Amino acid sequence: MVAVDPSCARKVVEKGVEYAINLGFAPHSDYKKADRVFRGLSTEQCQQEFTFGYKGKPFYRRGPRETQAQAELFAAILHNRCGAGNYGYSIALGSAADISRAFES
Repeated sequence: MVAVDPSCARKVVEKGVEYAINLGFAPHSDYKKADRVFRGLSTEQCQQEFTFGYKGKPFYRRGPRETQAQAELFAAILHNRCGAGNYGYSIALGSAADISRAFES
């Protein structure tokens, strides 16, 4: 874990949400609640710039709590938004428990 200035933490979260929205993904339903922790912090205080994706393209990797159907939907959203060859993904097959074990390794 690396210490980060609170204004930079807010900036990376807000820029990440903006990036995801532009790709067709909505913020998590808890985002507005969690965003309260940033009240009073200005992203303008952070001089650091952030980039998202992998090798200049959006990239999706299936998380340990996502179902196979959700993973396929997310890949389809990227395909429809970005077009073939303009995004990357890694979708591990198996149950959520199998995926969780893979993340533990």
